Amino acid sequence: MPIGESETALFTKEFIKPIITLLGPDDGSEDTDGILNFFYNVSDSNGILNCALYLDGSVQKNDTTVARGEIQSFQVLNPPESDDLRWYISCRDIFSNIQNSSERGIDSKAEIVTPSSGGGGGS
Repeated sequence: MPIGESETALFTKEFIKPIITLLGPDDGSEDTDGILNFFYNVSDSNGILNCALYLDGSVQKNDTTVARGEIQSFQVLNPPESDDLRWYISCRDIFSNIQNSSERGIDSKAEIVTPSSGGGGGS
């Protein structure tokens, strides 16, 4: 470029946050088999950098291969046992706009099964 000439660069910043829809499990549901599956989808006018699953306020899993508008999932083996394990999804788009989903609770506490006592009578 000759001296005295200039170039103009145009940078775009988008401020619209991703939209997250939780698909399951439902708020207040119970899953006590030691395997929790969380389902959601996310939409955004641009690409998604990552989505993360939070359990009781701490990041549990992270996914950097999120497809917009498709059902996504996280699976957690041996989750913390709780009568009300709080969970939500957080996603960040390519412009670093971050959105958290609503929060839900799930009962993940394994049930304790006690053998029934045999009732003694015979004929």
